[in-house]
Amino acid sequence: MTQTTGRFFDELGKLITDAAGAAQGVRKEIESVVRAQAESILRELDVVQREEFEAVKAMGQKAREENEQLKQRIATAQADTDRALNEAKQEATAAADKAQSSWEQTRSDAKARLDALKAKAQRRSDQVDADFAASDADWAEADAYAAIDYADWAVENARVAILDAFDARITADEKAAALV
Repeated sequence: MTQTTGRFFDELGKLITDAAGAAQGVRKEIESVVRAQAESILRELDVVQREEFEAVKAMGQKAREENEQLKQRIATAQADTDRALNEAKQEATAAADKAQSSWEQTRSDAKARLDALKAKAQRRSDQVDADFAASDADWAEADAYAAIDYADWAVENARVAILDAFDARITADEKAAALV
């Protein structure tokens, strides 16, 4: 009987030593996975988004500069139109019939030119708005991917915790059975 009891305790000691070694290995594996995930998330948040921000910022600055140029062109076109209008009025005084038709044509052309410039400025403004909206969407998608990665990591940790709980329950049941 003494020999059986000694053998039982030897086997139990070996089992406990193996379990402690496995737990240490699992702990190290979890630490390396957590560290890799954290570094990945930080790398995504810091480097990629900053570059995207700088690119969008540069696009916005360029669009504002182009918008200012278009405003200046519109102002110049408006000044040109006003000048042409004054000249047409002076010519109308000298030759009423001829000037009247010339005046109407000049006015129509100026309005069409002004409308074309306004439409072009509006299209440019709409494009800038669309670019900013696309950039916002890209950022939101990047945030969603990061959240999904974090959720995957949390689920994996939960699975490991469940396996640890099962292992602990089996060990407890075996010890309780051995006492009976």
